[in-house]
Amino acid sequence: MRHRVQALLTIFVCALGTVCFAPPHALADDLKGLKVPVYRDRDGYGLAVTEYSLQTEAELLDDEAPEHTLELAGLLQPPGKADVLCFSTTVVAKSVEDARGRDLMLPQRKRNNAKKFRALVPSLKFKDRRGDPLYLCESELESISLDRPGTEVDKLVVVATAVIVKDRETEEISADVADRYNDVGFGTSVQVSAIEVDKKSEMTVRLNVKHTGNKDLPVVDSVYALDKRGKPMGGGRWSNELELFGKRYEVELVFPLRGDEKSIDKFQIVLATEYDIEQVELTIEGLFQK
Repeated sequence: MRHRVQALLTIFVCALGTVCFAPPHALADDLKGLKVPVYRDRDGYGLAVTEYSLQTEAELLDDEAPEHTLELAGLLQPPGKADVLCFSTTVVAKSVEDARGRDLMLPQRKRNNAKKFRALVPSLKFKDRRGDPLYLCESELESISLDRPGTEVDKLVVVATAVIVKDRETEEISADVADRYNDVGFGTSVQVSAIEVDKKSEMTVRLNVKHTGNKDLPVVDSVYALDKRGKPMGGGRWSNELELFGKRYEVELVFPLRGDEKSIDKFQIVLATEYDIEQVELTIEGLFQK
């Protein structure tokens, strides 16, 4: 019979609700209203920690050394002047130190190198002091191994990836489900694979995206449904996790539709044709001893 001693500390603070319909430029505001720990870098990027877990597990009969792990989840926020399209769905631990500056992080197992991203969208739940939705993105630090208990961690440095848009181009395609791909320029083709509207007039659109070439690939910023006069009926940024820099991927959007779905004539595809990929370092201090 195996005996297990396990210490588990989990703090869950809040959940994020989002909608897809959003202007392309993200606005930042104070996160203090969330009543969770918030950490910022010098440029104004913010991380609100909403959940963390410290775990120690030991197999006593096997006389094995205890295994210590740490993981967390949070909400990433851009600076007010940064036109951030999306953040990586995971942050990476750069360093872990105790109060004496000693390194606590063990070598980590290799993970899939293909980064996934979530679009920055306005929150249904969290608003700024003016009552406007905060633009936030969920991200997490996957479990990392430590050589001592997580309660000894004094400083954790994590790195998030942000995509910052410099220029956009738009192209319109027919709003019909079809087998063919539509060339939207910049080495990018788009196929409408599914269109669904539920009883609450919430529309789901799925697009297959295909890129050619090996460098300077554009990325999908947003998609809007247009009527015959070119008036937007709904749309915004994608709602699913994306391997944004792959040659092929599926974009899914879910948004409230304004008007009759039969009035939709075209989809406007917005491409970020120029962008910077920025590595954002955030330092979390004094959190895990509480």
